[in-house]
Amino acid sequence: MGALRLRDSASRETFVVGRSFRIGDIAIRSCRIPHDAPQVALVFETKETMLGLVTDLGHLPTGLDRFLSGCETLLLESNHDPDMLATGPYPEGLKRRVAGSLGHLSNAQAADLLASLDDAPAEVVLMHLSETNNSPDLARCSAEAALGHRPTKLRIAKQRQAMELGVVHGRQLQLGL
Repeated sequence: MGALRLRDSASRETFVVGRSFRIGDIAIRSCRIPHDAPQVALVFETKETMLGLVTDLGHLPTGLDRFLSGCETLLLESNHDPDMLATGPYPEGLKRRVAGSLGHLSNAQAADLLASLDDAPAEVVLMHLSETNNSPDLARCSAEAALGHRPTKLRIAKQRQAMELGVVHGRQLQLGL
C-alpha cells in the first residue's frame, strides 16, 4: 500500500478533536467516532457549502446526526452487507472485527444515519464499499429506502478511482486527504 508524502514545504499541525480550526477559507470541525484505531468524522465549511466525511466507524454514536446537520454533501461509509460478510471468504476473526461495534458500518447502519438527519444533504456519496462483502446495488437500495422521497443525489464511490464532487458557485473546493 502506498504512503502519503507531504512536500518538505508543507506545514504540519496537530489539531484537538472537538475543537474547530481553519485552513484558509475552510473551517474544519471534528468529532471522535468509534473504530478500532483512532478516527474522526470531519465537517468542512466555507461561506458557500458544508461537506461531511464519515468513514471507518463500527456503530453510530449519539449526536453524529447533529454533528452533520446542515451538510450539503455527505461522504459516508457503507462498507458491507451483513449476509455477504457472514457467508463470504473472510476468516471468522476478521468477520467479527468488520461487523463489530469498532469495525465498519453496514449498509443498514449507513441508512439509519441518513434517515436520522433532519435535513437530507443535497448529495450523498456512499464510500468505502467492500469489494468482497458488498455491492453498489445493495448499498444504493438501503440508502434510497432511508432517504425516501427527499431530493438527494446519491452516488457510489469506486475504490481506486477519483471522484469529482462538483463546482460550488464557480469555485471548486479541493481537499487533499
